[in-house]
Amino acid sequence: MILLQEADDCKEPVVPEPRRLGVSAQIDQHTFRDRFRQRCYDLAFEGSKDIDALADIAWQAYHEGRKAPRTRAAGPEFENPEYQLSEQWLQARAEIRKAQRSHEDAKGPTRILLSSGATRHLSVQGLCVDGAAVVPLAVLVLSQSFARPDRRLDERNLSALGRGA
Repeated sequence: MILLQEADDCKEPVVPEPRRLGVSAQIDQHTFRDRFRQRCYDLAFEGSKDIDALADIAWQAYHEGRKAPRTRAAGPEFENPEYQLSEQWLQARAEIRKAQRSHEDAKGPTRILLSSGATRHLSVQGLCVDGAAVVPLAVLVLSQSFARPDRRLDERNLSALGRGA
């Protein structure tokens, strides 16, 4: 962001110093393993060596910072077509563009598009909401107040992209 000075002062714009990140939010292996196992709360998982092996694999990916392990060339529509982009990002982008085309279709009903990429718990004014429940809950609430034959509420939950869901 460039801050401009008074109009009668024709000096160069002032460029603020970039904000530096604070302390790393990376967690240790023990904490990571505990959080990973919390997702396997069902008794059927109890004592499973397979879960522990998966936790080790997940820890390595997390520890090495492999946020985009599957990439492909961006393609001709990008400034640098050979740049490697995350397949998940490209898939989410395609879903958003598909929704945009539906939204812009003048022959279709009036639409509200509700998108969510949340995978964790969200806090809204002190209320903790499961990220996976946000979109369905919003669709339920909005559909009741928005329902008319000439209107449509579209839902895109992008949090599941790339996870086989």
